[in-house]
Amino acid sequence: MKLWISGKAYINSEVKNICVEFDRKIKGIKPTCKPDISLPQGTLLLPGAIDLHTHIRGLKMAYKEDVVSGTSEASYGGITLVGDMPNTIPYINNVETINSKLKEFEYYSRVDYVIYSGVTKEFEKVDKFPVGGYKIFPEDLEKEETYEVLKSKKLKILHPEVPIALRGNRRLRLNRWYEIGALFYLEKYQRIHITGPSNSDR
Repeated sequence: MKLWISGKAYINSEVKNICVEFDRKIKGIKPTCKPDISLPQGTLLLPGAIDLHTHIRGLKMAYKEDVVSGTSEASYGGITLVGDMPNTIPYINNVETINSKLKEFEYYSRVDYVIYSGVTKEFEKVDKFPVGGYKIFPEDLEKEETYEVLKSKKLKILHPEVPIALRGNRRLRLNRWYEIGALFYLEKYQRIHITGPSNSDR
């Protein structure tokens, strides 16, 4: 359903009154219109934001958060698309669990969404699914199937610690060298994003 909304927006380095036509996406912008919605004074019209790293959990961890609560809070904050990480129960890394998670989002999500798979032994099947990419945890760096996943053209997201870090004291795990070391495992691969580093000088 197309609507016109009027209000102040930051365009071309200045704040000015505009009208935006939208139908889930912005369809047009013009100086004046007969608006369906007018923003109150003191507010600014912004496009929806994207949060590509969320932990909505759901499934058997819905007691922490579920798709309804997580995506409702996202929409209240102006987030119109969430990317959900795979570490829930059951772990999201095979055809069955991906189907379960996609159905949960399809039925209950209040915003647009994409889900990630964990490293999987079913790479050829999983890569054909509408997953946004793959989350690689430290323990995955020692798995053969990780190097199959790295062949995907989809996004790969690395939690940067070497596997040995998982066996040590938590304070030692927050060591920059453990994080830097993880990057060397994957230095020849492309489309890898780093998430959650604990050192700002990395």
